[in-house]
Amino acid sequence: MNNHKRTPDRCGRRADYRVTVPTGLLALLVILAPLLTAAAPAPPHDPWWADYFANTTLSGSPALSRHDQDINFYWGNGSPGKRVPADNFSARWTRNAWFDDGTYRFTARSDDGLRVWVGETLVIDAWYDQQANPIIRDLHISHGVYPMRVEYYEHSGGALIQVSWQRLQGEQSWLGEYYANKNLAGKPALIRTDAAINFAWEWDSPHPDIPQDRFSVRWTRILGFPAGTYRFHAAADDGIRIWVDDRIVVDAWYTQSLPNDHWGDLVLDEQPHQVKVEYFEDGGGARIHVWWEHLGGFTAWKGEYYDNRNMYWPPVMIRDDAEINFDWGTAPPVEWMPDDNFSVVWSRETTFDPGYYRIAVQSDDGVRVWLDGRLMIDKWHDMNYELNYVDGTYLNGTHRFKVEYFEQNGNARIHFWVSPTPWKAEYFANPDLTGEPASVQLHEKLDFDWGYGAPAPGLPADNFSIRWTTSQQFRAGQYAFDVISDDGVRLYVDGTLVLDNWQPAYAARSVTRYLTAGEHEIVLEYFERTGVALAKLNWTYRSTGAVPK
Repeated sequence: MNNHKRTPDRCGRRADYRVTVPTGLLALLVILAPLLTAAAPAPPHDPWWADYFANTTLSGSPALSRHDQDINFYWGNGSPGKRVPADNFSARWTRNAWFDDGTYRFTARSDDGLRVWVGETLVIDAWYDQQANPIIRDLHISHGVYPMRVEYYEHSGGALIQVSWQRLQGEQSWLGEYYANKNLAGKPALIRTDAAINFAWEWDSPHPDIPQDRFSVRWTRILGFPAGTYRFHAAADDGIRIWVDDRIVVDAWYTQSLPNDHWGDLVLDEQPHQVKVEYFEDGGGARIHVWWEHLGGFTAWKGEYYDNRNMYWPPVMIRDDAEINFDWGTAPPVEWMPDDNFSVVWSRETTFDPGYYRIAVQSDDGVRVWLDGRLMIDKWHDMNYELNYVDGTYLNGTHRFKVEYFEQNGNARIHFWVSPTPWKAEYFANPDLTGEPASVQLHEKLDFDWGYGAPAPGLPADNFSIRWTTSQQFRAGQYAFDVISDDGVRLYVDGTLVLDNWQPAYAARSVTRYLTAGEHEIVLEYFERTGVALAKLNWTYRSTGAVPK
């Protein structure tokens, strides 16, 4: 049996091209044809390579290595496997993943610490003990293959980790249907995608095809939500309605003026949900803003982001930020926000061990820091990543911080932190504290054992000296200052020499000093001659004592 087809020759004419197929083989192909042409199921993604460690620091050799198809585990009080303890273990998963160009929403829950990388980008950084609260991060990814890495540690109690992502529909956009009437009637006069429902048209029109008054809009979008209770907000001039899966959450379908805030709460499971927003403009100014928040879902900083530099209500985005440490460069916090003239308010409660602390912030541009309602740092002006701090703040127990920030233009950067009041250390490449310091550093405590090594780059291992200085708050009473050193030390309190052991020797000395309530300067001078080098200082409150005569 012959089958043939015609193909063009060099001159473009149809030429006869014959293929001869043996009869037996043709019969076999006829039998197998339905199997060969059936659509094959999509192959599953490559599994994760998992290394499990018998410690919380991902250190040493893995106690267990294996392939895991997905990162979706609830071990409870159990263990991932033999040779891995039920508490104080860690794990690292790696694999390559293909991404189409678009914006992806990464959703994770963990008990305890978690980090997620896409390529060199740290998408989720929640490396601390925590309950299994949802963490959501959005990231725009260009198409290609990226190395993925997920790191996790379990401290104690229940052990759980879940990591997944999905490409947001419509390139992280709403499908907007605009009508040239206020009743959403007939066919839309305009269909487009909108990055966010946050418009201030005022007396203008959304588009030349839409009138500036008596128009309406319907926005729809599919979104994924971690399980929990959500509060949906809407502020509008004029009417507004919000549905989630055909359940109406906000219904304010009437003519109104700003300011207003309509909201409704809804419990959602961890599935994709359709969100629909309807709006009409009757006359006068036209404004609308829709947003939502996960109630009780803030494990760290509650970040309220505004599309203006004056924190003009309402925020365009509310999210959970693991820390205030951002360098956005000339880009916006998320792609649909402005890259200049925006502002953020972060707030959280934090528990501290008793002690004196430095409250520090470095920002470009303006920043204000509040502690328990008290303004601590006020630098509400343009700055080029200027460092500002307050030392000697006594903290004990739970305190509430609020950090306000605005970006004017150019680079956008901010870093806020609280740490024990530090020591200023001046390092000299001689044993006499003479000349200019070879290095100046800050240390949280004075507790060093360098052995036979040098204390800092560029300094010798022998014949060097150091001066440490700090100013801290004390309550009134007797204090015991304990110093251990090899070699010489001198201790000053408010400029007075209270301990003098300026000679080459290993020694442990203690001196008692009465301090009044308030701030006092502590200075320790030290030199190393040869051999082992170490220096340590601490003090303890002994009693109220008696005021010295």
